[in-house]
Amino acid sequence: SSLSYVHHVFSSQYDASAVLREGRGQVFSSNEEDVGVYSEAARTEMLVEDLVLRSSGVGRFDWLVGVYAARTMERSPSNLGILSAGPVVFTAYDERRKDRFNDLALYGEASYDLLGGWVATVGGRLSHTRVHTTADIMVVAPYGARFFDAARTFRAFSPKLSLQREFANGDLLYALISEGDRPGGFNSSGFFGIKDKRTTFRPDRLRNYEVGVKVRRLQGRFGLRAAAYYDDWANIQTDQYRPSGLAYTANVADARIVGLEAEMSYAFLGGLTVQVNGLVSDSDVRNQNPDFASQITGALPGVPKASGGVVAIYERPLPNDLVLRLAGEASYVGRETLSFDASLPLQMGHYLRARLSAEVASAHWRLSAYVTNPLDDAGDTFAYGNPFSFSIGKVRQVTPQRPRTVGMRLAAAF
Repeated sequence: SSLSYVHHVFSSQYDASAVLREGRGQVFSSNEEDVGVYSEAARTEMLVEDLVLRSSGVGRFDWLVGVYAARTMERSPSNLGILSAGPVVFTAYDERRKDRFNDLALYGEASYDLLGGWVATVGGRLSHTRVHTTADIMVVAPYGARFFDAARTFRAFSPKLSLQREFANGDLLYALISEGDRPGGFNSSGFFGIKDKRTTFRPDRLRNYEVGVKVRRLQGRFGLRAAAYYDDWANIQTDQYRPSGLAYTANVADARIVGLEAEMSYAFLGGLTVQVNGLVSDSDVRNQNPDFASQITGALPGVPKASGGVVAIYERPLPNDLVLRLAGEASYVGRETLSFDASLPLQMGHYLRARLSAEVASAHWRLSAYVTNPLDDAGDTFAYGNPFSFSIGKVRQVTPQRPRTVGMRLAAAF
């Protein structure tokens, strides 16, 4: 049994001057010197219980059953203030939103040894989620105040099927079908009420089909792991932005993803170990929600078509029971789009991460020197920052890699 309590608080502030002027659909200010300040906060409290009962693992039949329950309260106040000459700040928009989630789930799985190394597993998760959202919203003229209150119950069943065989030499072959889902919810924010069709967003579901293999050869010095998968994602939930810059969640479309990933490692006799990994994938977005105004992209955002990496570690014993360890690693993330909206063709990715290190270690202490990003690559890891300028589509937003960094580290174990 696991009982946990989570308390999480954070806040953010954005320059929202772009939504103050006429021509962006707003009439809050005609003074070009006025500054818009949007502030939002989140206070989350969760009480979670997870109770699991499983068999002893003796015999050909193995099982587990569990009960999961969670109660969550999220308070997310937000407001748009206008800073004028003086300085004087007045509130143009204020929303006091509360979301209450009551989750209950029953889950379990059973495995049976079919002999010959084959094991079959059947499982599932039955969930019940109650969502209740309220929001007090105040907007200055020409808009007005309103109150939002909505509740809904979402139920889902997520199955799991797997078949695997472990060979006498440690090799493994498996096939897996699994499924996951997220409950729906409500949209409340905006200077004026959102369309009725967009007030509620539906649950989305991801079903995964996967086959894979794990192999060890040459007295364990060579290892290979590979997997091919096909994912079917229905009613994809994604955050979108109104012309005001305020967010809402929409079910945009369906998608399918096909991918292949592999990892190989080899331990040379001289103390050098090299590991190489790679991933290629292809996604296709289809069945667009007709209520989603913008034309969607043809591929999933945030999913590069190719990525990979290499890690090399060299170890050599030194006198006085010391060990020298040299390591180098590099990984590549391919180019990817940021948004479902085809009218905002923002891209990120296509960058290389690298790190070099040298370490001398004993049983109780270790001294290392390292350099990260040795090529001082400024590749864009994330092309998003401010929703009020992002929605305009004319401001370049990037999150570059951390510049080249050199450091030393001394650690001791007591």
